[in-house]
Amino acid sequence: MPDQSVNILDAVHRHMETPSTSWSIGSFGAIAEFHLHPDETVRRDLSSSGGVISTRRGAISINLPAQCQAAPYETLRRGDHRWLHGVNFGHPKVLATRACRQGLTELGADESAVGREHRDDILFDMGLAIPHVDVCVRTADQNLMTILRAHAGAAILTGDNPAVAAIKSHNPHRVFLSCAGRVEVFQGIGSSAQGIPTPLGPHTHVLPRLLQHSRTHAANIPMPMGHYPSLAMFPANPVSDELGELRAFDAGDHEAFQELMHLFAKPAMVRLKRRTVDAVRKGLNPWTEDLERHERTAVRVALRQLYWIDGDSNSLAVWRAAFDAVDRDRDAMEAHGH
Repeated sequence: MPDQSVNILDAVHRHMETPSTSWSIGSFGAIAEFHLHPDETVRRDLSSSGGVISTRRGAISINLPAQCQAAPYETLRRGDHRWLHGVNFGHPKVLATRACRQGLTELGADESAVGREHRDDILFDMGLAIPHVDVCVRTADQNLMTILRAHAGAAILTGDNPAVAAIKSHNPHRVFLSCAGRVEVFQGIGSSAQGIPTPLGPHTHVLPRLLQHSRTHAANIPMPMGHYPSLAMFPANPVSDELGELRAFDAGDHEAFQELMHLFAKPAMVRLKRRTVDAVRKGLNPWTEDLERHERTAVRVALRQLYWIDGDSNSLAVWRAAFDAVDRDRDAMEAHGH
């Protein structure tokens, strides 16, 4: 991994000032996401370790410890010619490990709340026993506090715990904490069972079925050995909009993320993608060498990106047949003018 210390804070500041970049703090099965709308009023205060972004719908406070590794990634997504990307900021487990509480726990006033008006509100850890993230709710509602205090110490996601129904009905702020900062969500809680959609902008997901796997992150997302993912950054995807729908290819957004790959990704992966593009453009035959799974993914992503940059070609078709043989996505082709 290349030396990152000089560049991480610059990249974080640059993207904190970019409205199309989203952020999250969470785990596999519990996540708080922070998204901006281009027209909403935003307060930004940058600092020597990150800074704060806040709106009427939520807030994020970033405070990166010195021992930080940036791990950008590109993964395949369903739909021909498409991929996902992001940057995980990882920290050594000895630094990133949280309290890992296993029952609903009152923590007292949230003195570190982004907004001063919330610093007397009471924070409750939901006790999900996640090693690197505290999943909390925050409230000044006396009725909700009474219910939560009555079920202190209980496992909140097992059985028919009344605290869960109370949280859903009262819609307290959700606050996710890691060693790299916090995400605060002020909007209501979505519910598929009740037909309440997840709101646009800042929101949270707590999915018990996924939490049962006890993973800190998805298996196909890289993380340096001995580190926990304490913060994630999602610059604009060049072919998908904020709702995941196909959009016209944006070369600027593509180049912006490739710069992050060049700065922070494993050099071998960057070289492999470059070799792939060069080979296709020269009309060389696809490689027959054995590649590991993550290497094949890098090749497939490079081929999908090349389609948008150069357009279709006989050479690209041969390579895709060898590495990425999926049916053509009609919507993708129409959007690209083919």
